[in-house]
Amino acid sequence: EAIINGSMLRTQEGKDLIEDATEDDFWEIRKLALDRLNRLGQDKEEVIFAAIENAVVNDESSKVRAFAASFLADNYLEGTYADKARTLLKNAIEKDESYLVISSALSGLAEGNEEDVKAALKYAESFESENSSTMRAQIISIYQNHGDESKMAYMSRVILNGEVSGYDMIGALMSFANFYANQTVDKQLEYFYALEELSNKSDAYINAIFPMNVMTLIRSAESRVESDSEIDKEKNQEYIDKLMALMNFN
Repeated sequence: EAIINGSMLRTQEGKDLIEDATEDDFWEIRKLALDRLNRLGQDKEEVIFAAIENAVVNDESSKVRAFAASFLADNYLEGTYADKARTLLKNAIEKDESYLVISSALSGLAEGNEEDVKAALKYAESFESENSSTMRAQIISIYQNHGDESKMAYMSRVILNGEVSGYDMIGALMSFANFYANQTVDKQLEYFYALEELSNKSDAYINAIFPMNVMTLIRSAESRVESDSEIDKEKNQEYIDKLMALMNFN
């Protein structure tokens, strides 16, 4: 409560409280302090970056290190500290032992420039076999935004085999559905078996969002008839009919 209330003060006392809290004994306080570092002001940019750098490298809590990695990506992939920020993110991806931290750093790097995205994709491919639901969900998210159609095989396999679970499944399935919606109708029909298998799953997390995913795919397929003059309307209608049939799943 002290850090919350004190950090709201636009005084030197409030700023000192934030800076001191980055070294608090409790990880939640340290994380909260990092989140408020920008309140120190632009004249403290060197202090702010040093605190984030120390946290992403040295903090004993993986949750704090993961937050620091996200902070780096959100605030420092451009400007004076861009090169240092990229190095810190890549080091976290390569050296940290926590999948939470690696996933956070990987996600952050993927939001950078073209070269950052290429690096993130290469890292993602190297982690495909890691035994972590969190990591697999993050890889699927990156492939959704930056992958090509060749990534459909990995995404569908991971989801159908239950290699992501719990809330990771919700995020992975949303990413997969969005990626699937942007494929050609031929590719969608090729991988339609994945939707059919998902419709028969008893997984509560899948069943919570799958109907919404299907409805989104139907609307997407219907709208592209108007926007894409070269689409094979017969195949597209076949695809829509198959999607409509899925809405009867239990």
